[in-house]
Amino acid sequence: MDKWQRVQAIVNQHTSAGEQWHTGNFQKLVTYRVFAENILVFLLQYIGLMFTTLTPQLMPVWFASGTACGFVFLRGYSVLSGIYIASFLAYYLATYPLFTTIVFATLTTLQALLIVWFSRRYITPILLFHSRRTLGKFLVCSGLITALASFLFTKVHPSLHWLTTWLANFNGTLIFGGTLIAIDNYFPQINSLKNINKIWLGVHYGSILALTIAFLITHLPWYILATIPLTLLLRKKNNPCGAIASVFLVSFMISLAISFGIQLTTSILLVTQLSLALSIIFSL
Repeated sequence: MDKWQRVQAIVNQHTSAGEQWHTGNFQKLVTYRVFAENILVFLLQYIGLMFTTLTPQLMPVWFASGTACGFVFLRGYSVLSGIYIASFLAYYLATYPLFTTIVFATLTTLQALLIVWFSRRYITPILLFHSRRTLGKFLVCSGLITALASFLFTKVHPSLHWLTTWLANFNGTLIFGGTLIAIDNYFPQINSLKNINKIWLGVHYGSILALTIAFLITHLPWYILATIPLTLLLRKKNNPCGAIASVFLVSFMISLAISFGIQLTTSILLVTQLSLALSIIFSL
């Protein structure tokens, strides 16, 4: 018996031990990955809540709604614990009553859970945005669930207005959640960016940026409405990533400006939310 035959005999004698080692090692790796994912989701969820939800003035977008929905779509139900703990701590540290904190954290987590469950159960278990039919079903599903959750939010916290709360919640789910899902779907095509006309792209993004700044200075709704056709052009000329990125940029700039003290009336806020909703729907 040569050396390799002896090695093979030893391996065959200890097959079960090798399988046990690989199984145990695999379980450890899975545990570490789930823990790391929950830490990441916890940080993003907490930052999103403090930045766009738990603010003196209502924001046009609740980024935390999209963080929760997007990561449950991408990483499964194992990240729900990170979403709930972050939501609970954010509301509790914002000095909300304990009952309100528990209700808001539960609603935030259940909303993401139900959107993903209904989408996988009744729409499609695979890509959501590959056809207009599945996209339409997802919009109806997420719209109804966020509308119900927002209604319950306003019942627990009567100072919130249902329509603006729902649009902020719905927009967050589509803009931030859609961004995460689209990046995951289209990342393999990242090399196609080399073929994009960078001057054309820069002009479009520069125009959208200029219109957004003009809107923040003047508060005239025509400027924010003018970003919609530019976003549609980005969607037509490129894959959805370019258009989604422009909507994300606009929503982030407006939210940042509000956090620094810019005041928007309820009517202007409503127009802004409707503009963002139309832009992201046509972008997906």
